[in-house]
Formats: sequence, C-alpha cells, structure tokens
Amino acid sequence: MKKPKPNLWSGDVCISEGIMAFIGHAGDNSPHSHATLQLAISHTEPLLLKDSSGRVHRSKELYVRPGIKHALLSSSKVTLILIEPQSSIARHILSLCPTNPIGDVPAEIITNLNINNKAVEIVSTLKKLVVTKQADVDPRLSQALLYLRHAPLKNAIRNAAEICQLSESRLRAIATQNLEIPLSKWVLWCAIARASKAIAEGESLAEAAVTGGFSDQAHYTRTLHKLMGITPGKTTHLLK
Repeated sequence: MKKPKPNLWSGDVCISEGIMAFIGHAGDNSPHSHATLQLAISHTEPLLLKDSSGRVHRSKELYVRPGIKHALLSSSKVTLILIEPQSSIARHILSLCPTNPIGDVPAEIITNLNINNKAVEIVSTLKKLVVTKQADVDPRLSQALLYLRHAPLKNAIRNAAEICQLSESRLRAIATQNLEIPLSKWVLWCAIARASKAIAEGESLAEAAVTGGFSDQAHYTRTLHKLMGITPGKTTHLLK
C-alpha cells in the first residue's frame, strides 16, 4: 500500500451541523486556533502537539479548548473531532476536562468512541452522548447563532444583533463569555463548513467560497489556513 504524501491529508471525513470528524493520515499544518473544541486521538504512537509557547504535549488522546493556538506535529493515523463550543456535547466533555487549555481526553469519552469506525459513525455516536442535557447558553445568543449559521458574512454580526435586539458590542460580549472565543471566529467556522459541504457536493473552490459567504477564493483560503492550519489544496480531495 502506498504511503500518503507527508504534506497531504488522506482519510475519511464527515461534516455535520455542529461536528466535524476526520480519520486518517494528518498532513502538514501550521499553528492555528479552532472555533471549536478539538479531540485528537492517535491510532498508533502518541500524538505530538505544540502550543503557542512552544511546549510539546505528548499523549495518545488530547483535547484542545476553543481558541487555543496549536499545531499537530505527529503525522500518524489519527481521529480528529471538532465540536462547536455552544453544544451540549462540547460542554459535557469540557466539564469532564481539567481547566488546562490542552490536556488528556477524559477516559469516559474515549470509552464511548470507537476510533476504528467510519467518521460518520463517530459523529452519530457523539450526537447520542448527551441527549438529555441542554447547553446552558444565553437564549439571545442561541437566537443569534441560529441566524448566523447560514448568514452571509457581510454585516452578519450586526444583523444578528438587530434580530436579538442587542447592541453589536453586547452580543459580542455575551458570545465570548458563552463560547470562549470571539463571535467572529464562530461565524467564520460556519462559513468554512458551508464551503466544505459545497465542495463535497461538486462545486469548484471558487464556487464553494461564494456559497460559504466569502468574498472570493483567496478569502476562503486565508480563513481556512487561520482556523484549521491548512489550505484547500491539501484537503479538497477528501471531500470529493
């Protein structure tokens, strides 16, 4: 079997509302910070993950809190899961984690996951994890997020604030308190998810950028690199 090129990502991906899962070979990535909680689980040797201070975290299962800058150094087979911070799933997992920005994934979560499943099955398992608990999110923010998930990027937060009858600054403050990240980062995450879904449905990169709400393909590329540490050229083949 041919080994994957070290700079390319190869494997199985599932994009669902609120969760993204990837299983396979993790290629090159640069320092970045997600708008989501990240779980990184190795199938072989321990992962190596560098934080913004240069410290390297070594473990087979690591979580990274939303908005924490990091880069994955290990290129072995991994399962990567991104979960939106306002969800009951993310809040449940974070309630089990220490307050450290990066650390070991709680054993209770690992027990519930079968990393040898397909990505879509892992997403399904996670969605069933916390079916009885509701995320304790400010209802005004929930209303804003419902609009922002599919809103065009231009003036998105201003428009959401008007819908919620809040000032834009107040909405941003509530979002940072509830999500642990700026609202603008969450909005860009949703735009990336829309663009990725469009690529999976056969759109070109330029078309997908417009579908995601970006001004052009270059804007999409810059945003993907900032939030995910990769460029479309290294991952687009996964969505085809």
